[in-house]
Amino acid sequence: MDWELEPWFGAIRRLQRRGPGCTGLAIDEDGATLGPDVPLVWKRADGYRAARVAEFGVLFRHTFGWGGEAETAARYLVAIAGALGSRNLAKARSWDSTFPFAS
Repeated sequence: MDWELEPWFGAIRRLQRRGPGCTGLAIDEDGATLGPDVPLVWKRADGYRAARVAEFGVLFRHTFGWGGEAETAARYLVAIAGALGSRNLAKARSWDSTFPFAS
C-alpha cells in the first residue's frame, strides 16, 4: 500500500451491513452475523446471547480447517453481546477492528 496515495483508514476493516450482500462481520441492534446467515450474537427476550466456544469451534474448523482462535473469538462475542446488552452499539462495533477474522 502506498501510504502517500491512500489514507491510513483505507487499510482498516469495515463492518458490513446485515443482509444477503454481507461478506464479513455485521454488528447492529439485532446482534452480530458473519456473512448473510451465520449468527454469532443474537437478540433474545432476556438479552443477547453469544455463540459458545463449541459452536464457534465447529465454524472455524469448517471454514478454515482449524479451530485455533475459537476461544479468542468467543471472548470477543461475549464482549459484543455485553456491549449490546448495555445498549452501547458503538462499543460493540469497536470490537470488529481486532476480531480474529472479518472483512
